[in-house]
Amino acid sequence: MTPDRGFLCGVGDGLRCDDTACVRLKPVGATYTILVRECAATAFCGSATSNCAERKNAGDTCGSSAYECAMGTTCGFDRSCVTKGGIGATCQIEAECLSGNCRSGACVEADTFGWLLLCGSANP
Repeated sequence: MTPDRGFLCGVGDGLRCDDTACVRLKPVGATYTILVRECAATAFCGSATSNCAERKNAGDTCGSSAYECAMGTTCGFDRSCVTKGGIGATCQIEAECLSGNCRSGACVEADTFGWLLLCGSANP
């Protein structure tokens, strides 16, 4: 079923969908109800507490989620936050690149599309 109304919620603008409208992402310390990008860019969903937790810095221990680490870093194979590489840096997965693009073992330019989420409801 196609919704009567739609909303584009820009994650880069600090917004997410709540099924019928765009709402603000939650700050550090706020309780979340779902694990789907509900916390702001400076936070991640800390599953042990059900609160948005502050992201970790390079060198800090992390679990398996890249979302645990601060912007510009990712959770490496050794379970610590590592700095992402620039264009031409060696990589194994997209998360290891600032551009988010790893091709043939090297970081390459980013794709030109951004994250937009479409929300809507059947009620006008």
